[in-house]
Amino acid sequence: MLTNPVPTTDGYTFKVSNYSLSDTYVFLAGPGVAVANTNGAISISGLEPGQSASVTVESYANGKVIGKTTITGHALGSTGSQSNQNGSSQSGTSTSTTKGSPGATSSSGAGTNASLLNLQSGKAAISVGTHENSVQTEAGAAGVTIGNGQVGMTLHPSSGASISGVGNVQLVRGGTLLASGYGLEPGSTATVALYSPEISIGKATVTSKGTFTLRAPLPSGLALGHHTLVLRGVNAKHQPVMLGLGLNVAAPRVAAPTPFPLRQLLAGIAGAIVLGVAGWWFLLAWRRRREEEEETATLLA
Repeated sequence: MLTNPVPTTDGYTFKVSNYSLSDTYVFLAGPGVAVANTNGAISISGLEPGQSASVTVESYANGKVIGKTTITGHALGSTGSQSNQNGSSQSGTSTSTTKGSPGATSSSGAGTNASLLNLQSGKAAISVGTHENSVQTEAGAAGVTIGNGQVGMTLHPSSGASISGVGNVQLVRGGTLLASGYGLEPGSTATVALYSPEISIGKATVTSKGTFTLRAPLPSGLALGHHTLVLRGVNAKHQPVMLGLGLNVAAPRVAAPTPFPLRQLLAGIAGAIVLGVAGWWFLLAWRRRREEEEETATLLA
């Protein structure tokens, strides 16, 4: 349950009223920056006077998402509302879809995660718990890997992804995306999506070893150009994890038309001419010999 948003000079505040340290919350928002303290109070800052911003609150328990809701508030000078997951809105009212006993250890903050959703091509970042860091991509025969020693994801070459150079990934709409990862909570769910806007690509169940493999088709109508590929999951410490990689989406290549085999055609014509001439000479020689034989037979007679 979330309390009503309270406007401040550069944002607003609200609280997770049934806050518990036993579970985990993830706060995603933009614009603005979200800061969560240890008693469930959330502060959104960095807004212009009267500007509004939404925060999506995801609740996790035992590594699995148990609820999700969105609250919209505003800085002083405007009137805000809150919308729930189904898209309805209530002025000044918080409607949570979280089940069970939601809570939060801490969150990486909406402003921080919002930046992870819009990375430049070839740039990568990772968010674990309350910390976000830029990371270097590693390219190898298996593909491009982003992450650290504890958690990571690899994009493999496939009909839906071409890789050239370190971190230079290009997705092909209509193809199949092949990804794998490690360091997640066994039995939890790893989800992959593209931003922006958010387009769900697929999800996979994490194995007992903390790994997963995902094969998912890319929509044929996927917008061309820049996107950010984002993996969401939970690690073995029940901390929310996000990995992002900036990349581009291209249309599938159209096979070039087969060039007209002019050389082969000319060679065939030349061969036919040679055979025709040879056949003509053979026929002429045969007729002359036949005539000579007939003349000889007449003389002898």
